[in-house]
Amino acid sequence: MKIVAVLLGKKKKRGSSTVFLSLIFSVILMLIIAVIALLTYRSEKVNIKRTLDISVESVFGKYYEPLLSDYGLFYYIETDMEAISADVMYYFLENQKDVPKLLKLTPESLVITEKNYLISNRSNIKKQMYEAVVNAYGENLISEFFDMYKTFSDTSVHTDAALDEVIDDVETLEKDAQTEKEILDLIALVEGVRLFGDGIEVEKCFAKKGIPGNITQKKAGIDSPAIWNSLKDEYVDITEILYDLSNGKKVSQNRLKEWKSLINDIKAVTEKAYILAAELDDKMTDVQKKSSVFDVAKITNFLSDNLIILKSLTELNEQDMNDAVYISQIIETFSGYHVTDMYIDYSTYVHGDVKNPTEKIDIDPKGITSFLIGDKKVSGLAIPEADIYQDMELSEEERDVYIDYREPEELPVVIDKFRCEDITGEIKDLAVTGAYMKEFFGNYMSEQIDSEEKRALEYELEYICSGKTSDADNLRSVINKCLLIRTGQSLVYLLSDSSSKQKAYATAAALVGFSGMDALVRITQYMILTGWAYADACVDVAALLDGGKISVIKNKKTLNVKYSELMSFGKEMIQKKAKEANVKSGIDYETIVILFGVLKGDAAVSRCMDVIQYNMKLRDSHRFSFKDAVYGITAEISCIYPYSMKASSTYSY
Repeated sequence: MKIVAVLLGKKKKRGSSTVFLSLIFSVILMLIIAVIALLTYRSEKVNIKRTLDISVESVFGKYYEPLLSDYGLFYYIETDMEAISADVMYYFLENQKDVPKLLKLTPESLVITEKNYLISNRSNIKKQMYEAVVNAYGENLISEFFDMYKTFSDTSVHTDAALDEVIDDVETLEKDAQTEKEILDLIALVEGVRLFGDGIEVEKCFAKKGIPGNITQKKAGIDSPAIWNSLKDEYVDITEILYDLSNGKKVSQNRLKEWKSLINDIKAVTEKAYILAAELDDKMTDVQKKSSVFDVAKITNFLSDNLIILKSLTELNEQDMNDAVYISQIIETFSGYHVTDMYIDYSTYVHGDVKNPTEKIDIDPKGITSFLIGDKKVSGLAIPEADIYQDMELSEEERDVYIDYREPEELPVVIDKFRCEDITGEIKDLAVTGAYMKEFFGNYMSEQIDSEEKRALEYELEYICSGKTSDADNLRSVINKCLLIRTGQSLVYLLSDSSSKQKAYATAAALVGFSGMDALVRITQYMILTGWAYADACVDVAALLDGGKISVIKNKKTLNVKYSELMSFGKEMIQKKAKEANVKSGIDYETIVILFGVLKGDAAVSRCMDVIQYNMKLRDSHRFSFKDAVYGITAEISCIYPYSMKASSTYSY
């Protein structure tokens, strides 16, 4: 029995061990399965992320090849809103084909949560412009352009500072010069002459035109033979008809009508002269009055007296005309009519052959282009719309400017237009944009474009600079910009040269200085120097358009036009001088247009996009648009097998 009991006890112990071992094995197996499942899950998580990353990146393998080939820009052009999602899903499924069936992902949905469009981030195209230039030509091109820009910028800063001083000086002279100009206007209204160094201009009607009785030089109050000889045939005896009426002579209706018309004209101009004289009497300083060629207070009173008499003449009716006694009384009032005593001192006026040498330089800007380009043909290409991608309106500085320096009060405004445009971006970005423009766009001086390389505009750089719809308008606008800035540089040099200033001052004094009007003389001096600078700028620009170079800095050696040559200003002179103006070390037309263009900052980048888009439409697809250019996306995918999981991937070029 004991033996049986022992054997039964051993059996019980063996059964417990088996159960325990089974439990241990099950736990270990479950742990192994769990680890495998976890590793599988993690592997699938890596799989979904890696596959999505590859798929998203693969989408950009469908970049727009013509754009990259022609302009070095890398973009996916999306014309269908669902196209990118479909492309990512396609590549995702393709990348899962070789995965074992148990591990193969089954996507449920894929959405693009974010798209990076070029038009919303201009910094991307700047980055690609940089890479395009560096990949094709290296960093040196950008460095060279940077140095060139810095030289141009430093010169412009110096010019602008000098122009500030000129404008300040002119503005201080403006008030006095305007007063002095009004003095000359009063002389014209009263005496009937406008005085110039090269001659005397006679007005049609003036206050002293009507003289009572015999007409003599003394009675007219003229002490200058030159003035008298110019005016002697203009005077009229306004009392002759009155004496005829008082003596009972018959006067024809035509004669009466002509006489009344003359009286009305004299009265009208006398009223203008009186108003101007009264204003001058109030505004002129004691010093100005003392040095003036006439007594403005006395002339004001004399004109007032004359107006009373002239008014009585205009009020004569037919009954009065037939009343000899009344007419005799009217004649008596002429004893108080002032002519002789409205005296103007011409002792300081010297009539000679002095002429304004810049008079012919007042050229209509619409015609100046033909003066500068000679016989070259201008492209007739045009585009339907400009500034497609520019967000801002054109500023005042970008509009065409007509240089008209004839009126002294406008001179500060005109000179202010000679400045270079302000920098609107980082210098590095400007250098990159300039280097890119140089390598990828044509201009007026480019060689004839290959007919197989279709272009919407021939003058692409000019468009980037000016933003007009036609080649002709863009070229004209660039020429005007060149003229303005170069005129400013030439003016700054002329103002720094004492000899040039003296020549202009001497001419100005001869033209308007007979009455000692210093402010008007100096303003006129500035106008002459401005005209001289403009003529010199015309030669420089013509030299550029002829394929030559000009010096960045204007000095005595690079001044093209002598003072004595200004009288012969015209197309022939410009073209002749342009041939002589070429310098070996300087900047050419293309460089200047690029420099003007990059000063537009982001506007230059926008216009680059305009040009590229128009050309892509011509060369490859009329549907091409930068509005569809994508450089980055974020995609999100959901999978249902073997696990329910999501992944997100972002790619940007």
